[in-house]
Amino acid sequence: MEDEQIILSGLWVAIMLSYFLGDIMRFFSGDFKEEAKEYGKMSQKMLFAMTLVMLLPIMMLVLSLILVYPVNPWLNVIVAIFFTLFNLMNIPSARSAYDRFLFIVGIGFDIIVAWYAWNWI
Repeated sequence: MEDEQIILSGLWVAIMLSYFLGDIMRFFSGDFKEEAKEYGKMSQKMLFAMTLVMLLPIMMLVLSLILVYPVNPWLNVIVAIFFTLFNLMNIPSARSAYDRFLFIVGIGFDIIVAWYAWNWI
């Protein structure tokens, strides 16, 4: 059981780092400025919602290590499916090839998490 927990938490680290890489690339490419112009000033509610969504992989890293079976694999499957759908919805809004590529990489990691957790059930 410990092996599954460590592998799943490691996969969540990979997901989290791919999201951070995308944010850093958007910052350096200037895409953040373009998005800010497009969407205008974001409300506190919208920023809070974005914070919660981006905090999920960090929470899953910890929860994958401390939750017990059978809650652990089920939660991993559910959250991985959520992020797969979330990333699929965001691919059309990607401004550049690197952004689309990172969304696809994220989806790949999400599928691996869901598959691995499903096989643990």
